[in-house]
Amino acid sequence: VLMVAVAVPGTVAAILNSHYLAQRDPLPDEWLVQHFRCGIGAGISVYTAFLAFGAVNWVPVLAFNPVLWAIPTVLGVTYMVHHQWQNFLTRERRGLALKTNAGALFARLGRYGPNASADGSTDVAAGADASARVERRARARQR
Repeated sequence: VLMVAVAVPGTVAAILNSHYLAQRDPLPDEWLVQHFRCGIGAGISVYTAFLAFGAVNWVPVLAFNPVLWAIPTVLGVTYMVHHQWQNFLTRERRGLALKTNAGALFARLGRYGPNASADGSTDVAAGADASARVERRARARQR
């Protein structure tokens, strides 16, 4: 069961990266988000290998301890979600939050941020207006 649970974040990361590669017009800083996510995924792999297999040399009793397998995944995924949340809040302030998969997910889960109202709903129109302004400015700069 633990091995399946550990494989889930990797599968989700692969799906998100494939979606990013298939986008025709990703946000300008989306490559950095993907790069950061992949770096954390690599860190999870390295630390899992070190704790799970390197621990055999130090403390042989802990060699197949499931906690050693789970610690890097739990910490890494927690850090990734925290980073995505911070990125979502920044993009929501700029009106770009709903243009990404993570942004749409966070908007559905929490309805938090500067466009949220007291009843928990998000003013999507305000976000769309801000998004349209940002897009117009970007097009004006390209001319």
